[in-house]
Amino acid sequence: MKNFFKKYLLNKKTLILIIILLVILVGVFYVKYVNLKYELLWEKSVPDVELINYLSFNQNIISGALTGFVLFDNKEKQPKDLKQYIEIKALEYHDKNGKQLFQERDIVKMNLIPPRYFEPVILTIKDSSGSTITLADSDNNLFFIDKITKEVRMSDVTGDTTRLITDEFDYEKFMREFLK
Repeated sequence: MKNFFKKYLLNKKTLILIIILLVILVGVFYVKYVNLKYELLWEKSVPDVELINYLSFNQNIISGALTGFVLFDNKEKQPKDLKQYIEIKALEYHDKNGKQLFQERDIVKMNLIPPRYFEPVILTIKDSSGSTITLADSDNNLFFIDKITKEVRMSDVTGDTTRLITDEFDYEKFMREFLK
């Protein structure tokens, strides 16, 4: 047995061959690791609900809907294991003052759990001056919709400010940078 080790394993050619095979094996595992990491990043950069923005503005009537990913202005508050979406729909109904009503619904997605849709909340128009429409719910959370760019910004009663990403390309770009 001792002679076997001396004769074959201590041979320079055999050692070089073993080292080459180990380097190739490490390279293969590294490529698999990088590929798996890229696939996981790609999977997380696909939204869990369809992002849309089909709002249209005709004089005093708004129609359509939007669904967007909630992006916090303060990046430290942005959760990594939870994704929040908001859906806003223009309704055909008006309040007692004749202002159009809207419906807002929160959608929350945690890892490995399907999206959860919460009960809708009614929004009313608080202000419609200039190019911005301000919507408010019963808790006085505010939604600012820019008529020109259709961008939606939000401010809640705790002071957090957020905006909605309604474009899948923008969402993918944000998630790739956020998850690095």
